Amino acid sequence: MRRTLDWAVVGIAIAVGCGGRTSDERTGSGGVATSGGATGTTTGSGGAGGTTGTTTTTTGEGGIGASGGTGGTTGTGGASGANPGTDWSACSGAGQCELAMKCCACGILGLDQLTPINSANRDAFNRQSCGPNPLPCPPCVGMIEPHLMARCESGRCRGFDIRSDPTYTKCGSDQECVLRKGLGCCQCGAPGEWVAVSRLGDMLIGGETCAPGSACPACIPSPPSGTSAVCRNGACTKMPP
Repeated sequence: MRRTLDWAVVGIAIAVGCGGRTSDERTGSGGVATSGGATGTTTGSGGAGGTTGTTTTTTGEGGIGASGGTGGTTGTGGASGANPGTDWSACSGAGQCELAMKCCACGILGLDQLTPINSANRDAFNRQSCGPNPLPCPPCVGMIEPHLMARCESGRCRGFDIRSDPTYTKCGSDQECVLRKGLGCCQCGAPGEWVAVSRLGDMLIGGETCAPGSACPACIPSPPSGTSAVCRNGACTKMPP
């Protein structure tokens, strides 16, 4: 009997001296560890724009008849990133797009000075453009170049110059050209200047700038006396320029 006990003591001493365990590892609390335990760490990836969460738990090992605690647990995911800004140009069909001037714009404005937006975003765009406390603008007037317009393409409003697209101005004779008051939906009372377009171009502009089911006032646009649309070098041109 004594010999059996002696061998048990020797086995325990060997296990303790090597920092080992004398029982299966299970979750829970045990006796006092006689050697340093390993550290278990598990890192949880945060969400987009968030931070990485990390929780570290030390596993105690050793001790007679004792098991260490469990390893680390997964950290909590980070908060998601900030919401991107408003997409001013998103559109879904005809009659939704326009070219917007930035705050305090002066002179005749080209495409690089304009922003194609959905007309439903006009007020919000103007507030952002000028800021919450806008300063007084200089005593000048901003005007969009008469041949520029915006249309909805592939879900986005895009600005362009009708003179760069022959569909709007191509002609073979003066009879194929007309004068149009502005490049918006309706011409009566429109703020734009008179421009020369082909008859096909006139119909296309109406189809792209008028919302489905919309109607213009019953009127006949009357260009200034002495102004006409003629075909020059295969393109409709206003005379005098």
